[in-house]
Amino acid sequence: MLAIIGGRQTGKTTCLIEMSNETGYPILTATRGMAESIELMARRMHKEIPPVITPSSYVMKGERVIVDEVGLLIECITGAEVVAASIDGVALVKAQPPSTDLAKLGMWEAFKLWRSELKRARSGGDGM
Repeated sequence: MLAIIGGRQTGKTTCLIEMSNETGYPILTATRGMAESIELMARRMHKEIPPVITPSSYVMKGERVIVDEVGLLIECITGAEVVAASIDGVALVKAQPPSTDLAKLGMWEAFKLWRSELKRARSGGDGM
C-alpha cells in the first residue's frame, strides 16, 4: 500500500485522482459530499475516474480501492474519534508546506520524490 502523506492543501487528493485515472480503481471517501467534491476536482482536472464511493456504497470483498481521508473514513464507519493511527505502507509523498504546489506534481515526479527520500533514509539521512 502506498501512503500519501501531507498537510491540508498539499495535493494528496489530486494525487489520488491521478492514481484513480491511471489505474481505474475507484476512490473511497467518508461522505457523499466529499465524493462529489472529488468528482468535481477530477472534472476540473480533465481526468476520468470511476464514480467515487462511500461506506454506504456497495464494495465487493477483494475489490481494490483508493482511500481519501482514511482517518475521517474510520470515524464515519465506527463513530469513534480517531486520535492516532498507523499505516502499513510506503510514503509516496512526504508532508510539504502548504506553499509547495503538489497539485502540479505528476505521478512520475511523485515516484521520483519518493525514491529519492527512500534512498536518503536508507543512507542515514533525515528523509521519511
